[in-house]
Amino acid sequence: MWQVRDIRDLELSATFDAILSWDGFFHLSVSEQRAALPRLPQWINAGGAFMSTIGHGEGEVTGTVHGDTVYHASLSHEEYHDTLKGLGFQTIQIWPDAEGSLGRTILLAAGFEPSG
Repeated sequence: MWQVRDIRDLELSATFDAILSWDGFFHLSVSEQRAALPRLPQWINAGGAFMSTIGHGEGEVTGTVHGDTVYHASLSHEEYHDTLKGLGFQTIQIWPDAEGSLGRTILLAAGFEPSG
């Protein structure tokens, strides 16, 4: 089942094997990302994964896409790693400028083990 929702106010009654945010999560502010990440475990099944495009490094920038100004923010790669590891993801991989990604940095957190 696919669901397209805003993670900032997401309420779900189901859990999923994976959550994918392609070209979405990095449009959240730094504080919104820090608030959203700890909510992931309530939506992911044991063994599940979270994949997202993130920034090349910590910071906030604006750019232009098709003539529109867009906002991007990112935590440091270390903060993503440490936060997701602390939430119970067993493997966290980050690929800057991943091949075939059109210059995006990809984050994959896999092997979720719920606590308690």
